[in-house]
Amino acid sequence: MDVITAIQVLDSYLESVGINLFLTTVITVVVISIIRRVVFGIACAAIAKSKGYRHGFWWGFLLPLLGLLVVALRPQKVVTVRMGPNYPFAAE
Repeated sequence: MDVITAIQVLDSYLESVGINLFLTTVITVVVISIIRRVVFGIACAAIAKSKGYRHGFWWGFLLPLLGLLVVALRPQKVVTVRMGPNYPFAAE
């Protein structure tokens, strides 16, 4: 039995049960794609947060692999602390 015949037999069986093979396949692909994008978004957000940036989720969600590279290759954010003349104690 070749692949096309097997798919036709499966499709006819699923139609007799009331399931559309094409629609089920499309829904499955869309759900898996959304889950994958959310996972990449969470990973990019975690990497961006560890480097001192606030935005990273959307890089991973909208552009999964490219966004991961962009966020991972960003330099560490440098935080400068300005000390006033009275640091650390106020002179009285």
